[in-house]
Amino acid sequence: MDWFTLLGQNVYWSYGDRQTSIAEMTPRDARNLLVALDRQGQAIMDVIGWQAVYHASGPYPDWIPANELAAKDATRNPRRWLALTPLVQALAEHAAPAIATGVRAVPRTSPLGVVAS
Repeated sequence: MDWFTLLGQNVYWSYGDRQTSIAEMTPRDARNLLVALDRQGQAIMDVIGWQAVYHASGPYPDWIPANELAAKDATRNPRRWLALTPLVQALAEHAAPAIATGVRAVPRTSPLGVVAS
């Protein structure tokens, strides 16, 4: 499986010869996968970076850098670029319950200790 095919779809995660449906993942597994992709963002760009400009023929999907300037931007900010991909968007949507679990609202206070509205 090449990165273009994997990142360009929103149904499964593939690792080696195994595929896992995103719908069958737990939200926690989806969150963990997002963290791993985020940590590997620069390495992913190193593997596919400039090839992305020339990969698709005809109209480009929005997530593929369509010119040299867009490819440079994607290389400088792989997190933003990955967030545009269908795979990462699907994982983020599925992971949302695990991301929000345990988050407590912190009261906003002014320097005088009065809770701000």
